Amino acid sequence: MDLLQRLDELVQKSASFQKIMEDGVVDDVEVEEQARLVDAMLSDLERTLSPADFARVTEFMAELSVLQVIMRYNQMGGR
Repeated sequence: MDLLQRLDELVQKSASFQKIMEDGVVDDVEVEEQARLVDAMLSDLERTLSPADFARVTEFMAELSVLQVIMRYNQMGGR
């Protein structure tokens, strides 16, 4: 299984994704709620991980975000 398939599978299994996609519409409230969830999870990781491990996690998150953004640009024809 390649990385993109693996990530897609993780997203599909996510309870938050399933809840948000129930009606097929993603509204501003759902985006804000998801942002708060991610922020809370990140804060929890910062409290529980060593500084070095937290740095690795945040670097991973940044690179994953880069991947998502460049894939979106690629799908739009490079724009």
